[in-house]
Amino acid sequence: MTENQDKRKYLLSKLEAYLKGKGFKKKAFTFKRETEKGLLQIVELRLGPSWSFTSGEINLEFGIYTDEWHYFLNQWKVPSTIRTANCEIRDCYCTIVDKWNNQNWFKLVGNLDDLVLDMIEILEKSILPYFDNLKTRKSILDNYHQLGQTIGLPPRHTLSVAILTYGLGDKENGFRLIQDEYLVNQKNPFYVRVYEKIKNDFQKTTA
Repeated sequence: MTENQDKRKYLLSKLEAYLKGKGFKKKAFTFKRETEKGLLQIVELRLGPSWSFTSGEINLEFGIYTDEWHYFLNQWKVPSTIRTANCEIRDCYCTIVDKWNNQNWFKLVGNLDDLVLDMIEILEKSILPYFDNLKTRKSILDNYHQLGQTIGLPPRHTLSVAILTYGLGDKENGFRLIQDEYLVNQKNPFYVRVYEKIKNDFQKTTA
């Protein structure tokens, strides 16, 4: 284990005590909270790669994952540890949590306990209130219809919302939205694959 990995381990142990009280469970270098079946809120401490300009720094990341996003949008199995990279809603797409500039990189120098306090302040004032507005699929859709992609969805946000609508149980409208996206993007192999997968699912559920 490297020196920076040791420092991350220390930060994780300190943050665990705080986040456990908020309903999060620690696994590896992430914390997750299930607020609705199959809907996870993720906080992650990611070390900057040794070859990059973020070497020697650590990032406080956050994201939201749902089962249906993973099932319809990804080709691989659910990983044993779900990270922000597996989330459809991610801090790197978010523009409403701008007080802390979204990407929260910190140098791993000085007093680590001070760094813990800085991270807890960001969690309290920015990330956790953000999560509180997006606890359910319905609240995600409601916020999207008010604020659009800025809630943290990627450029394919229309497809993301269509799949979430489908997953919420409104299968006819969800499938119609996905079909509309497919017709616009049918030369894109990714959209073709997603459309075919959800079409097969829709046909099974309506047979």
